[in-house]
Amino acid sequence: MRIAIDYDDTYTINPEMWDEIIEVMRKYDCSVACVTSRRKTFDNIKELSDATGLSVVCCDYNAKADVMSELGLRVDVWIDDNPYCIDPDGKHQPAKYREWEARGE
Repeated sequence: MRIAIDYDDTYTINPEMWDEIIEVMRKYDCSVACVTSRRKTFDNIKELSDATGLSVVCCDYNAKADVMSELGLRVDVWIDDNPYCIDPDGKHQPAKYREWEARGE
């Protein structure tokens, strides 16, 4: 299972807690990455990698789901304080969610 964790206002709210949760995720063979809206700069990647101990994907303020898809990286679980940053137009929603939305569920 691939899990993407946002950094600003998600990981940063309680880094010690997230470090423990990430350790448990890895224990269960989850692949965990830090996926952020931040610009892709050396300084951002280094800062976030040093802070989290994770591989970092900076999305340059693009939709996170689009960037991960373009990289060929499917994400099974997103952890983010702002879901709009993940898939603002809903094009990565599974068909079942679109069906539910169409029925007003």
